[in-house]
Amino acid sequence: MIIRKTVLVGLILLVSAKATLGQHLGELAGNYSYMHYEPVDNLPTANMNGGGGSAVFYFAGFFGLKAEAEGYASQSINFNFPPGSIRCPSGCAGTAQANLFTGNFGPQIKIRIKRVQPFFEGLVGGSHTNFYQNVHKNCSGCAFGSPGDWALDVVLGGGVDIKVTSHLAIRPIEVDYYLTRFINNFTTGNNNQNNFRYQAGLVFEF
Repeated sequence: MIIRKTVLVGLILLVSAKATLGQHLGELAGNYSYMHYEPVDNLPTANMNGGGGSAVFYFAGFFGLKAEAEGYASQSINFNFPPGSIRCPSGCAGTAQANLFTGNFGPQIKIRIKRVQPFFEGLVGGSHTNFYQNVHKNCSGCAFGSPGDWALDVVLGGGVDIKVTSHLAIRPIEVDYYLTRFINNFTTGNNNQNNFRYQAGLVFEF
């Protein structure tokens, strides 16, 4: 009973705050997402295309908590380890399928200008890829043990929303520095993968 009363009071306060400030309590977004991924060392970079969505719940009008999920389509990536390399002393070349899935959570701050609304975010979470596993399978002897396919990640960046109606906005640009920490025998000595992400899409505010 006490818990239900507390939740009810909280909802009333939030609705009152929305009415008083004239601002939305949250937003739902769907997006196209591009990732320039840096696997490190002798593995080639990858340009990955995908999409996903996010939800933000705002407190005090401008400060929100954001949750997002993104997926990037599988593609074939050619790799080459020259003879004498640390990762594969005998040398190896081949092709590996790669995909990427990410999920993150953290704060987002939005500047509530009338039509153009910049925002900034700092998120943490996890990423999954089959790339390192597939390189290992297609190039036996290049790494000892099976590489990990889960990693910690950190997202720092921001973008801008342009209001179309009171509930709909266009997000023409969001750019992020995207750090992943895949730690395995292919990344030994440089476990930080410094990646770039661009997103664009639609935002529904409620």
